[in-house]
Amino acid sequence: MTIQDGGSIDNRTSAQRRLLSPGQGNGVFDTDLNQMVYGDGSNWNITYPIADPDLEAQPTLEYVQLKLRDIQKRNVNTGFGVVQYAHGATADDRGYSGAVYSPELKRIYMCPYNQGDNASWHYIDCVTGSVVAYDDPTTAMGSAAFSGGAYSPELKRIYFSPDAQGNDTYWAYIDCKTGVATAYEHGTGCIYSGACYGAVHSPTQGRIYLIPSAMSSAASWYYVDCSDGSIDSYAHGYGAGGISSLAFRGGCYDPHNNIIWLVPYAISDQTNWYRIDCSDGSVDQYAHGTGLSTGSAFNGAVYDPINNYVWLVPYGISDESTWYYIDCADKTVNSYAHGLGSIDNAGFVGGVYDPVLNRVWLSPYTTGDESTWYYIDCHTKAAVSYSNGVTAVSGAYMTPVFDPMNNRMYLIPHFQADETNWHYIQVYANECVSSQLMSHTMFNQSI
Repeated sequence: MTIQDGGSIDNRTSAQRRLLSPGQGNGVFDTDLNQMVYGDGSNWNITYPIADPDLEAQPTLEYVQLKLRDIQKRNVNTGFGVVQYAHGATADDRGYSGAVYSPELKRIYMCPYNQGDNASWHYIDCVTGSVVAYDDPTTAMGSAAFSGGAYSPELKRIYFSPDAQGNDTYWAYIDCKTGVATAYEHGTGCIYSGACYGAVHSPTQGRIYLIPSAMSSAASWYYVDCSDGSIDSYAHGYGAGGISSLAFRGGCYDPHNNIIWLVPYAISDQTNWYRIDCSDGSVDQYAHGTGLSTGSAFNGAVYDPINNYVWLVPYGISDESTWYYIDCADKTVNSYAHGLGSIDNAGFVGGVYDPVLNRVWLSPYTTGDESTWYYIDCHTKAAVSYSNGVTAVSGAYMTPVFDPMNNRMYLIPHFQADETNWHYIQVYANECVSSQLMSHTMFNQSI
């Protein structure tokens, strides 16, 4: 940020007035906004820097829309390509299930699934592009341990969502100040293996909701209290057995309504679906009106800030001609004909929003070994196929993560984990998006 001599000095500190005084020239903030360097070479260490909405706990949706539209306008002719790379890691088959970005460390931490009982877990270093092994917690974790996770800006931690680890004494998080994987005794008394699948941060409450899977039929569910890291239970109000087991696969925060939409999986063919109201923590039931007769219809969801939509990622209905999204403006569930012809059943698990090209890249699951992959163009609201030009296996990837330093969508390896090569989607942009902005709740969530 550069402030010219003669600029407005209203409501600025005396040090900032000195910056604007004659003879000192322009002043430039360092990249962390912690220090101002004057034109004459002197420094001012900033205690309270000029507010930058990118760094706020939760920017407004309107600010995000303006910011992204400006970036997208300057990248209108930007291209992309699928890149194959030799990762050099030793990973188990079905090693990972989703990932979460750490803005402090500029790393993408992959959520250990079958890698859970391995002595080494992995992250992607967004500075170097390398895959790095690090020690798992000193307390042993099991196989199929975690599915997805979420970042807590309050605690600077990434909490993994307990899958088969659900009924174990210990769960795990990453301390994003140190990069250390930490086991913690959650104290819930959870009896469910396969308890949760995905996690979503609620910025207005300072909570991470662990999305119930095998335990969705229980009377109470769990969230992380981001003020102290404790795991608390809450009654959803429909009683034990009132909601089917395996009801949900992930969730998605809607900043327009301050709601977490729970992604319907086993209940997708039922009359009512569910959402969490983050104003009071209640779980609301709503009639979606789609007439879906297919169970396991969806697996993950992605928020699109430009349209104010939640795109439901097609899983059990990926081979059907009609897919679905939620219009957050009026809270309706809407259908659209994708028009792409024949696609594999269980084709996709999760997706990621691309702030540069304004797309939702669908993560290739059973479509992994196909020569054609898919994205949703958020500008035209149409599904699009593209030739990937690489070789991968069926069940290859789950829930990609956007790397704002390099404008890449890293595909997170599941059945591809023990293969020699992994893949990412490279966007050839003119400029990068703020890593702080992309770490916010509406973007930085897994499954």
